[in-house]
Formats: sequence, C-alpha cells, structure tokens
Amino acid sequence: MQRESDAEHSKEASEAYYGTLKNIIYQLRVSLRNEKLLVIIGKFNDSYMSLNGGPRQPFIKIVHSAQKKFTEEDDCASYVT
Repeated sequence: MQRESDAEHSKEASEAYYGTLKNIIYQLRVSLRNEKLLVIIGKFNDSYMSLNGGPRQPFIKIVHSAQKKFTEEDDCASYVT
C-alpha cells in the first residue's frame, strides 16, 4: 500500500499515480537487482471518515484504474481486491 493519499489530495495527484506506481516498482526491482520481482498491488477503500461523513478520497476511482492498468501490463504484478 503506497501513495494511497494520492486519491485524497487532488485530481492531478490521482492522475499521476500510475506513473508514480510504475516508478516505485521499477526502483524497487532495480535496488533488489530482480527485474522479475513479484509485487502485489492492494486495492484500498475509502473509509468515509471525514468530518461530514463524506469520502476522504474523492479521486479513488482514478487510482483504482491506475492500479488495475499497472497489473494488467506487468506480468509480475497482481491486483488484490
């Protein structure tokens, strides 16, 4: 679970999530010298624990789409919902 807050801050941060996720996984694999390192991307859910009971992460669907796209394109990644 990394960069979950991107779904909270702004539409722009949410739209940048895919590139950020791809870079994080790339850096992890390079650091560990394992280009086939298996990764699991966990889908997170909004807690709706804001002061007014609304969503805390209004851009969560954009992030979910990015997570799914990443795992569809990366043979060594799985998406857990």
